[in-house]
Amino acid sequence: MEVFNQIDTSAILQRLGPDAWVKDIDFAFAQKRFFYRTRELVKHDRMGEVVFAVERPNGRFICVRSKEYPEGVFRIPTGGVGHREDILEAVTREVGEELGLTASVERFLGINRVRMTYGNEALFFYSFFFHLKERGGNLLVDATDQEVSEVCEAGEEELHGFAHTLLGLDAEWRDWGHFRYLTTYPVAAYVKALDR
Repeated sequence: MEVFNQIDTSAILQRLGPDAWVKDIDFAFAQKRFFYRTRELVKHDRMGEVVFAVERPNGRFICVRSKEYPEGVFRIPTGGVGHREDILEAVTREVGEELGLTASVERFLGINRVRMTYGNEALFFYSFFFHLKERGGNLLVDATDQEVSEVCEAGEEELHGFAHTLLGLDAEWRDWGHFRYLTTYPVAAYVKALDR
């Protein structure tokens, strides 16, 4: 079974931000659907994701939704990090693919090391958080990936509202919503601290 130290998070912190957080999170799935989907992604495609809080020139942050989400659900965007892919290259690539933007990294915020379980099965997944500033491109127009169907801009209050909405989704979306809360709420808390 995979263990957290298979990825040298200390080296990542030393390179990207020694003051960044590292949180170990246990996440139990109520339904097998999302767990097995994530297991297949980890097995064949990625070891985790980049979480990109992209600040627009007006100081607000980009949130996204896909057309299959329940009504009114937005979240901080994320994108996959391939096995052995450089994390900075991944965040640059994903911002371009998902949003159609170029952006500069302002700060590496931290890592969520998530132990996902369903019944007796477990897998490990890493979320790497970044604060970026938009530098160019045309939002969604230049995107090469069609996963995002709508964007909005959010400040601290809206980000907390979106995080709260993710926690309140019904049974079909509950696991996904709770997992996406883990990537949206920390950004809301970070933005709140920025505004002080």
